[in-house]
Parts: sequence; C-alpha cells; structure tokens
Amino acid sequence: MQNTTLPVNAIKMIDYLRESIHSGSMVEGKRIPSIRALMNEFDVSLGSAKRALDCLCGMNLIETVPGKGTFVKSLPSYEIPDAEIRLMVFLLWSENNRGIFSEIFHSLQSEAVQKGYSLLFTYLGYDLVSNEEVAKISRGTNGIIMLGEYDRTLEDLTLPIPIVAAEWHKSMNGKVSIFDLDPFNAAELAVQYFSELGNKKVCIFTPDIPALKNRANLFMERWKGMGKEAEIIMSEQTIDFSGLDLNCGYLFTSGWLLQRNSEKYYEQFGQRLPEVYKTLGIDGRSLIDHTCHPTPCITTDWRLMGKRIIEECVNRIKTPGRVPVRTYFPCTLCIPKVQQ
Repeated sequence: MQNTTLPVNAIKMIDYLRESIHSGSMVEGKRIPSIRALMNEFDVSLGSAKRALDCLCGMNLIETVPGKGTFVKSLPSYEIPDAEIRLMVFLLWSENNRGIFSEIFHSLQSEAVQKGYSLLFTYLGYDLVSNEEVAKISRGTNGIIMLGEYDRTLEDLTLPIPIVAAEWHKSMNGKVSIFDLDPFNAAELAVQYFSELGNKKVCIFTPDIPALKNRANLFMERWKGMGKEAEIIMSEQTIDFSGLDLNCGYLFTSGWLLQRNSEKYYEQFGQRLPEVYKTLGIDGRSLIDHTCHPTPCITTDWRLMGKRIIEECVNRIKTPGRVPVRTYFPCTLCIPKVQQ
C-alpha cells in the first residue's frame, strides 16, 4: 500500500484480507473474522482496525450487515449483461482516493457507461502485482487497463489480451500501450519557469519510478545544456527544507511527493512551501485534490486521457494485431493566483 496515514500493522491487515479475497480463499458471502480477532492477529487498536475495514468497504471488497457481521462482497464491477466489451481496470489504492489515477478512472467509468462496456475494477498494490496475479484477476475479460506506476516492480506481462497503462515508461517489450503527460513538453515548461525566476541551480526530487525518473532526466539534460546546475535526489520521503538554499529551484516530478513535503513544512513553520521556496510540481495533483496546498504545477487533461485510454483498449480488442502505441498529452503550466 502507499501514501497512507494508517499504522503499518493496519495496512498489513488490509493487504491480508484483500489478497485472501483476490486469491479466492475468502469467497463472496464468506464472513470475515471478527474485529476483535483481527485486532489480536495484527496487533492493532480498535480504531485502526475499524479504519482498515472502512478502507476495504471503500474498495467494495467487504460489506457490513448490521447484527450479522462483515462479509466478503463480489469484486466491484459495472457489469452489463451480454456486453461485447469487458474491461478490467487495475487501480492503485490510496486512503483518500484522490489524484490523477482516480481522475482517469472516473473518465473511464463515464465512457464505459456511455458506450455500453462492462467495466470491472480492483485495487492492486505494487507488492502484489505480477503477471500471474493480473492474469488471474482479469480472467474472462478481453482488455486490461492499468492505472498506476506498476512498471516500477513489474518486469513483464505475457497476456493474450490488449493492455493499456497510464504513467508508465516501460512498454514491456512493446506489448503495452502507454499514455502519459508529455515529459519533453514538461521539461521545456519547467526550464522556462525556473529561467524566468532567475534560478541558476535546480534540485529535482523524484521517486524511483521509471516514468518520473524520465521526467527528471529530461529536465536535467535541458537545464545543464543551458550551462546551469541541476542534481537529482531520489526520494519518496519528506526532506528538511529548513537548511536549503532559498535561491535554488525545487522541482518535484510527482504531485503527491510535493504535497507530502508541503504538508510537513506547513506543520513545522506555518507557511506554504511555495511561499518560501521556488517549487514546481509535475502532474497537477494540487488542481484535483482539494486537500493539497496550492502550488505552481505542470499538468495535462487527465479526463481526456481516460477517454483516449479506453478508446485505445477497445480498438486493440476489435483489431487483433494492432500495434500498441505510446501517446503523450500536451502540458500546461498552472500558477495559483496567490503566486501571480
């Protein structure tokens, strides 16, 4: 699991129950262990156990029947009888279910309803994704959409049905159609932004995720090509901004990483990160998630991307042998009014 405030043991409890449901050891209608039993087994408090079960309810994997207990629910789906197209969507789970992948997914839902496609989905973390797991869960469908940077841990996919992914860099040897914001366009806009601010050096913070590292490398190549300084710092954790150079620019290749640091800075100093440092985020999460601190960002039309993703998947289903594509969407630079 990722990006959650739940205790580690509560996350282990979620993963255990989710994996048990996906593996079939807990089938639809089966009553799960009592909350007291789960508290004892995973060494979690009552509050954390309840929050973990609430998360599983939010995933539509379990449901509570008053006076009877909590039971396994069928995997969430938008099933249409005799639908010609049946798609399986894999989505990274987060506690607040906000961000670019949720934005894309809502677009997929709307398009599926409009076109009469059956759309099934399930949450799958980096820790569980594998060729075998994807094949097992998507059995009976004729197309797969993967919303999350699963290529950070997934090495290959050898499935006989079309696969389309968002925010990947690896195409699995040309088997997967990839959609993302244009990293070349993003690099150009970031160079323009920091140049206009008069920065001579930019520190680039990025998680160890292929598509995000590519954004970092492309920016650094262009920035250094102008005779300026840049360094890449690989990190998924918050950093200590108190001692950093105020004259340096700070580029975050992920909106959630910028948000995580912004929250920490506000808690420590009572100011928004971009009010003190020259920061820029890539992906525009702050425009989607109302809990994010406003910050300059580079973004794209994620809703339109969702529509194009489902179109690509359906076209590959209907045209066997169609070559997978890599599609980049143009970016825009957005600066909050308070920054202008």
